[in-house]
This record gives sequence, C-alpha cells and structure tokens, in this order.
Amino acid sequence: MKYIETEEGPVARAGIVGTVLETRVNSEKNSGSITLDDTSGIIRVQTFGEGIAKIEEVKQGDLVIVFGSVREYENNINLLLQILRKISKEELQERKAYIDFLKEHWRKMSEQIASDFTVFEGSLDDFTKIIAKKYRLSSNEAESMVKEIKAKKLQQNETAKKVQDNADEQILLQAIPKCDQERRGATTDDLAAFTGFSKEKVEEIIKYAIDEGDIYEPSPGRFKIL
Repeated sequence: MKYIETEEGPVARAGIVGTVLETRVNSEKNSGSITLDDTSGIIRVQTFGEGIAKIEEVKQGDLVIVFGSVREYENNINLLLQILRKISKEELQERKAYIDFLKEHWRKMSEQIASDFTVFEGSLDDFTKIIAKKYRLSSNEAESMVKEIKAKKLQQNETAKKVQDNADEQILLQAIPKCDQERRGATTDDLAAFTGFSKEKVEEIIKYAIDEGDIYEPSPGRFKIL
C-alpha cells in the first residue's frame, strides 16, 4: 500500500523522532534498515541503494529524526527512508515543546469549531467548507474535524440518554409498590398516571426492566418488583 488509513484519514508520509535500537545492512550492501523507539512504540525504517550510507552513519543509542513513506506489509507498518539525520537532546526538547504547542492550538481550535457546530443550521458539507476556509484547514483536515465532532456529539447524546433512561427506570420501579395497593400488581395506566410518563414510555421501561430481571408480570397487564 502507498498509504495507510487512520482515524484522521489516509497517511502517506510520516516523520518520527526516536532512539536507534538497531541497524542492519545486508552483505551486498543494497538493503538495510534501522529500528527506532519513539517512546510510543517501535517502528522499522527500510532503505535501499543510496540510503545505506545514511544508515551506516548512525549507531545504537543515537537520537535521530526520520521522514519516510508509510508502508504496510503483513499487518506491520514501517517507513521507506527518505530523510535521516542525528539530532541533539536540546533539539529534541525544542521539537517536543513545538509539538505540545501545536496540540494545544489544535485543542482550542477544535473546541471553537465544536461550538460553531452546535449553532450551525446548514448541511455538513457546507459546515466543512466554512471551517476549512475560516481556520485554513485542508479538505481532509476539515472533514476529519467534523467527523470527530459528530462522533463526540453522538457519544454525549447516547450517554445522556442512558443516564435519563436509568433515572426514569428508577422512578418507575419506585412507583410500582405505590400503585399496587391491591397486591395484584400495578397496571401501565396506574404507572403512567402516577409518574406522569406517557403510556408508551411506561411500556418501554417495563419491557426493559423485565428483560433486566427487575420486575415480573404475575398476570397479564400487571407488574410487580422482583
């Protein structure tokens, strides 16, 4: 593959800063690789031909920066070497600080875009085009941002619904004994009148509570707590 699919979209080229764990060059000196640890994982960087000389300039323990084309082979991701050079610990710290700055900038921008999204009334395509222009994003970056915001909103809505459903179920469970004065079981009409829920909602909660083993139906249309 000439690229790999990620949550942010297709990636064809990547840069990595890491520590050299191992270097290898075959006996013909026409193929070689280095293995890097960037603290988040280990990746292999391959090269052929002229790239061999670059590999021979580094050794185990060196800090290096690598740029290369992303490849996937037998479920393993590696890079095809394009640029390789040593860096100092000072430069590494500078790069980390810059990356932290970019992350914070992206976080603040994401929050603002999410806020814009909540009040936008047009189509998703229109919103994507607007934020791409407003925040100077590429089409892929804007599409990825909107996709992430939609996923978060959906998750938030699902979480809120679960919380509300659990609260409604507890209200209904507490209402059953109070509506069961004759000890024959509470009816859906009694429960709807007592809780203020619609009959459809009461029936929905009852079905869920029966499936969960919280209540049972001693006779048709009447319900008791287990």
